[in-house]
Amino acid sequence: MSKHPQLHLFAHLFIALALCAVYFPWSSYPAMAEGRIQAGTTIEVTTQTDELNTDGDCSLREALYAANWNTAVDACPAGTGLDTVSIPPGIYNLTVIGADEDDGLTGDLDIFEDAIIVGASLTSTILDGQDSDRIFQVTADVEVRFINLTLRNGYAQGTMYGGGGILNGSADALPGTIQVINCLFTQNRAENTSGGLENVGTATVTNVSFVGNEAAYGGGVFSDGTLILNGVTMQQNSASKLGGGLYNHTGATLINVTLSDNSAEEGGGLFNDGNMTMLNVTLANNTTAALNNGTIRSKNVIYANSTAGDNCSGHGTYTSAGHNLDSGDTCGLSSLGDLVDANPLLGPLQNNQGPTLTHALLADSPAIDTGDNTDCPLQDQRGAYRPADGDNDTEKICDIGAYEAGGVFPFYTYLPSVARH
Repeated sequence: MSKHPQLHLFAHLFIALALCAVYFPWSSYPAMAEGRIQAGTTIEVTTQTDELNTDGDCSLREALYAANWNTAVDACPAGTGLDTVSIPPGIYNLTVIGADEDDGLTGDLDIFEDAIIVGASLTSTILDGQDSDRIFQVTADVEVRFINLTLRNGYAQGTMYGGGGILNGSADALPGTIQVINCLFTQNRAENTSGGLENVGTATVTNVSFVGNEAAYGGGVFSDGTLILNGVTMQQNSASKLGGGLYNHTGATLINVTLSDNSAEEGGGLFNDGNMTMLNVTLANNTTAALNNGTIRSKNVIYANSTAGDNCSGHGTYTSAGHNLDSGDTCGLSSLGDLVDANPLLGPLQNNQGPTLTHALLADSPAIDTGDNTDCPLQDQRGAYRPADGDNDTEKICDIGAYEAGGVFPFYTYLPSVARH
């Protein structure tokens, strides 16, 4: 393997994402397309009942109908542009049953106009699919944000498109450009692809946890489009076939991501048959870390402690840009700063501060201060500043993996995005 990795790839990637603010405090979100979308109506949901009628309130289904069709419905005002659907605390069970319908009348909640769907917090605003249908589907070339939501018990039936929590696009619907921010996908499932999120368009996923989702392919996420994961944890997801945590078919970028305790027949952590770039990622305690039949480019990445096979396998190309760690010697690491047969000394997956759970680097971990500062993200997965002096030798050097030992937090404070497991 080449001793001269394509460092410019990571430099350009990091600069571009930094300019787009890839790490977001809870109080700020990335901008949607300037000039294309006009500010719209704020539509307040006033009932937890799933309904579409005229009884004097505004349900979530009615609010989305008003936003989609730009018309008043029941007590919901008409949408006018980039509408904000505001969902207060509560459990919202989807009970209006009826699959194979894309106007939002029954079954899943269809979105075909630009919109912001925002809850009070991911621990208090809970959307429950009741194991009857997926929860959301984006069915047009629109821009949609999902913020501060728990999506649970969605069920995508059939052998075509899945996405038990969210499906962005399908065979007969154009995909959108979506952002998923400060959300939890849990206990969603699909018969075919993606228990949690399926992306056929463009998806940016930030400060999000995928916990205990199931599918045949891509238990947590399945992507056949453009995918950016930043500050994401995939935990205890499963696939009966490929990609317990993640299945990438086209192009994916992972920064400050943790994949832990995921399982699959093959590719417990992830399966890739497209192009994938990973920067400061931790893959630990999956049945296998990665099955790659495409191209994976990695820098400052930990591949460790697979429970049922090698850390890395497949017929694709693992390209190291240096400073990766393999607890075995199966990931083809031979570039500057790479470590093989090295125990990363990881703590348990837990709340180490930040919006998602992480594996801390224990004292004397060989991952501390052995990464590369050139492309080091400004913050780690928790939001702590990088690089830090983790080994107390007065020199600040980026750590390998999603966690930065000794990292100092900004003035804002996070709550964990998932309950302790």
